[in-house]
Amino acid sequence: MTSIRINDPLLAAAKALLLAMQIGLGICIAAAVIALATYLIAPAKLAEAMGPIDPSLAWSLPATLAIGMASLALCFVFVEQLRQIIATVGEGDPFDPQNAVRLNRMAIHAGGLLICQTVLGYLTPLLHRAIPADGGNASIGFSDLDPSFQTLVLAIVLLILSRVFRHGAAMRADLDGTV
Repeated sequence: MTSIRINDPLLAAAKALLLAMQIGLGICIAAAVIALATYLIAPAKLAEAMGPIDPSLAWSLPATLAIGMASLALCFVFVEQLRQIIATVGEGDPFDPQNAVRLNRMAIHAGGLLICQTVLGYLTPLLHRAIPADGGNASIGFSDLDPSFQTLVLAIVLLILSRVFRHGAAMRADLDGTV
């Protein structure tokens, strides 16, 4: 099937927004890597900046950083898959069979993110106890990191959409074969 290039301002805006998101995620990943390296290489420097760390819970900081980096990486790859889908739509070929594969990967990434959210939900209270906000110069503020029902629904919707795209691509291939 011949591709038709589509000039759609919404697609252009989505591409720009997703690229900005990936840049932001990349910066956050780099910051987490630096923080983890600092903790592992020079824990005294980090303790100086953050205040005293409870030795019995000291493991919670690198664990939280590692799970946080995994979450950010999952989001980065998720956004990249979405960017690739948008590229095929912009080329006029949304039912590219690879889009079904991309949607399936996005569902898996959303499931991985749900697992990371669950683990972070358990680690966050430990981290708050390990680094008391009143014990140092910096306080750590976390939003609600409980597992998200929306993330679960997103994973299910993406799995269903991947099946729809796979079926649509197969139907288009059958149609192309009969014409």
